Amino acid sequence: MAGSPSQNLSGTLTGSARKLKDGAADLHNYILKWRVLNTEGADIVNEIANIKLEKM
Repeated sequence: MAGSPSQNLSGTLTGSARKLKDGAADLHNYILKWRVLNTEGADIVNEIANIKLEKM
């Protein structure tokens, strides 16, 4: 679509399109960090559970 903000020939986004792209990138990065922390937390919980089971 000619004249559309998403059809910017220079490849740089401005205004709402830039905010949307930045927000999507931030969300993606937060999800990646959450996955790492979630996995590490599950590993810690499993270690605690194994230690408790060994002591029984």
